[in-house]
Amino acid sequence: MFSAVLDTSVIFPARLNDTLLSFAEQDLYRPLWSEEILTELRVALARTYPHRDPRSVEARVMAMSRAFPAATVAGWEKVAEEIASSLPDAQDAHVIAAGRIGGAQVIVTNNLRDFPLSALSRWGMRALSADQFLIELWRSNPSIALRALHMQSSRLQNPPLSPAEILDQLKDPVPGFSRLARRSLQA
Repeated sequence: MFSAVLDTSVIFPARLNDTLLSFAEQDLYRPLWSEEILTELRVALARTYPHRDPRSVEARVMAMSRAFPAATVAGWEKVAEEIASSLPDAQDAHVIAAGRIGGAQVIVTNNLRDFPLSALSRWGMRALSADQFLIELWRSNPSIALRALHMQSSRLQNPPLSPAEILDQLKDPVPGFSRLARRSLQA
């Protein structure tokens, strides 16, 4: 099974995060992140939703960590400095460093311009948008991907959502995946 670092930009939207992690639960890939990525998530959620109880933000991060205890990559700091000089934004070095230490083949991010192939290929990685990543996962094993979508649906209770309704909510962040998966649901 291959590994993928999930950047903050793809784990911030709740429904997209749930979908990505539902696919990981079905062993379509192994998710990775660092404490730095989780800290960025906490900050972004608190800034975007200042009215929410801070405990709900922490509960979301803790649920991710409990569901995937091996996802948190440690020791990335020692290689981040080396990586920083090859990036358009040196502050993104921690994402690639986590991938390098964790043995990732893919960085899933919606900020592709910050992760040029020239900086990633050196370590055998590539960057994909969440849309591209989910499409690749779906095409690699459509029956398991469909099962992941149904499992995600079965967990949702407030409000309950069918797989088609989940895909409706994913139209904006991952339009290609939403169309592809919808065709499979209708077949």
